[in-house]
Amino acid sequence: MPPRRCRSCSVPAGAEPGRTGTVIVCLCNALTDAQLADAVAQGATRPRDVYAACDCKAQCGTCTKMIVSMIRDTRSAALAAEGRLP
Repeated sequence: MPPRRCRSCSVPAGAEPGRTGTVIVCLCNALTDAQLADAVAQGATRPRDVYAACDCKAQCGTCTKMIVSMIRDTRSAALAAEGRLP
């Protein structure tokens, strides 16, 4: 089964310039790291927001920790860029 495409995703998985490849993070929904990162970049702040952006729901929950980590990393990077981190 090919990877699903998030509603918010403007490019197919793996087509982003500079990316060397994609990794399936959610096996149940066949969601890639690029799709999840795009959903987070579009404003998803909770795993349920990420799943909703990808037109799916959590199945087994194994990928939820990775999604939370991606959300936190993105938020930290944004704060650092604004000079708001110590």
